[in-house]
Amino acid sequence: MEVLDYNGEGIWSKDEIARRYRQYCREMNVEASIDLSPVEDRQENVKWIYPVMFKVIEGIEKGDAVCRRIGVEFIEADGKFPFGRNIKYRTARALRRSQLTEWEKDRIRRRLVEMLISGKTTRVFKEHARLLKKIGVGSYWDEIENGIDRSKQHIMRFYYYLKSEK
Repeated sequence: MEVLDYNGEGIWSKDEIARRYRQYCREMNVEASIDLSPVEDRQENVKWIYPVMFKVIEGIEKGDAVCRRIGVEFIEADGKFPFGRNIKYRTARALRRSQLTEWEKDRIRRRLVEMLISGKTTRVFKEHARLLKKIGVGSYWDEIENGIDRSKQHIMRFYYYLKSEK
């Protein structure tokens, strides 16, 4: 049987996400409330194993603080992931709809401002900008003002969008 596992590797593998989830539950002194077993589908001689991050996103939407922490880590992560664009978009949207702690907001701000300044605004950055606008840029305005490349139209579009919050 052919097995197509769409989970990431390293810290984004299904086993490593589940391990971190259990660890963070202990650290935060909360009960695990999300089943992080991956969704599987089988047809004839093919078995698909879908990313556990979809379950983490569901957890974020249900208010699970541990899933929010993993979601923030995912926003901070670089690299390519199976279903990466979809997962990054959905993670940012779920976090935008969540009650974030100040610590989580600051981590998100730092990462998204860094992306804006570096010019690494992928197609998903539109949803990232919505998240950043909701939580506010805060004390990072000076970094943005002094660091963005004003010659790049797509960067300036996000700049003006974020500036409209003030």
